[in-house]
Amino acid sequence: MSARHEDSWIAHLADLTSAILPRPTYSRDPTYYFRDGSVLLLVEGTLFKVHTSILARESETFGCLFESASFSIATEEFVPVDIMGEPGFEIRDIKAEHFRHFLFMFYGLPSNQNYRRIMNHDDSRRQSPQCQVIDFHIYLDVAEIASRFSAPNLRSWAHGELRKIAGTAYEELSRFSIRTDYQLRALLYAKRTRDEELAADVRNAIQLHFSWISTSSPLKLINATAGTDGYRERLIRVFKHRKLNDIDPALFGFVFCAILSLGHDAWMQNTLLSREDRVMLLSGQVHLMPLPLSTLGLGWLDTLNGQNHKGVSTPIECCSECDHFVSWEASFGDNYRQQLCATTPPLCGISHLAILPVQRLMFRGVLEENKSPNCKNSCCDRMLAFVDSCIQDTYVRLAENFCRSVESTIKAILEFKWTIPLFHRVEGYQAPSIGKVPWALGFRNTRSVVRPASVRAHVSGASARQMSTY
Repeated sequence: MSARHEDSWIAHLADLTSAILPRPTYSRDPTYYFRDGSVLLLVEGTLFKVHTSILARESETFGCLFESASFSIATEEFVPVDIMGEPGFEIRDIKAEHFRHFLFMFYGLPSNQNYRRIMNHDDSRRQSPQCQVIDFHIYLDVAEIASRFSAPNLRSWAHGELRKIAGTAYEELSRFSIRTDYQLRALLYAKRTRDEELAADVRNAIQLHFSWISTSSPLKLINATAGTDGYRERLIRVFKHRKLNDIDPALFGFVFCAILSLGHDAWMQNTLLSREDRVMLLSGQVHLMPLPLSTLGLGWLDTLNGQNHKGVSTPIECCSECDHFVSWEASFGDNYRQQLCATTPPLCGISHLAILPVQRLMFRGVLEENKSPNCKNSCCDRMLAFVDSCIQDTYVRLAENFCRSVESTIKAILEFKWTIPLFHRVEGYQAPSIGKVPWALGFRNTRSVVRPASVRAHVSGASARQMSTY
């Protein structure tokens, strides 16, 4: 067969194949598929048919994309596609739900109550916490997509609205459960935009959200077993977020502490946790029973005390009109400090460390109630800022001094694959339930992490039967 005939046959075969094989079918978005739209956009298997002039008006990215009459320009984010003979683009790495929120900003109408609420034209609806959570989700989606597609005015507006909700309604956001994916996305967005205030507010909301389930929390919102299990599952998913310890050590330290406070039964058999995760948690439980108060920097809890009601010569020294010792004592006083130091029940100290966000919330409440109208030095604001800084520093210390060192040591130790039965210092632990872990985690009644050199010295005389992999 000649080359010309071969090419003709291949072309004919391609035509037959395209005619025989079924074309992929996509669902049309029920809201944003306009018959008079000028461009098809495929997002997560959903077809949107919108108007190029509307999107290009705000977005430089879409403006450049739609300049080509044939819609044939390919980029990393936009892939030209042919859908039933009509050209369009597939937008990758974006969810249809998020893109729908983005389009809502272009096609929303004042007659739509949700649009009025989102645009701050219906203040009465703002009182609903559920609506605030929904709005938070929408603002975050719009801010992220506007940033990605170079719509600076829209991004700036959504960012500002996001800050308003995070700053004034973090308690409501924590109670009514921002979805886990939105929690972490909001924190990562704040980090990317270098907005430390937004990052702090989002972190506070996440920490408070998970503090509600602690058995030591004075404000218990979840009673049903299914609800508690769901919270625990979300907590572990946050813990497993890739490189969270590097991205936000304060949140990682809190999550580590919160998981420990649930007791080993809650995480030893959890399938989301790896072998190294469980070993790290067991090691942390050993090191934090009882709590090493000085290492965790918890001396700040005694800033206001019986001998220094006004915090003289401290960062939170009160003016002549203010005295917040009673408020401080109710939240961080002797009773709370005694629980941190307690050794019975076994997890008492860890559990109370995990509810610092709840104590912070209670402190903020009593501060507001007792705020003096004649305050000369913004005492309440300074005290709350001081408490926020100290709480996050405590969790950072937890991440730095216990999580990082233990994590790196575990990785080194596991390379040797020498094990003996697990240590018995963990209260209530049944060794057969997980088998064996590296010898170095026995700690020999010491609080220092055993280094690989120590492991080598030990295993040189170990018997062959001790060789196994946990």
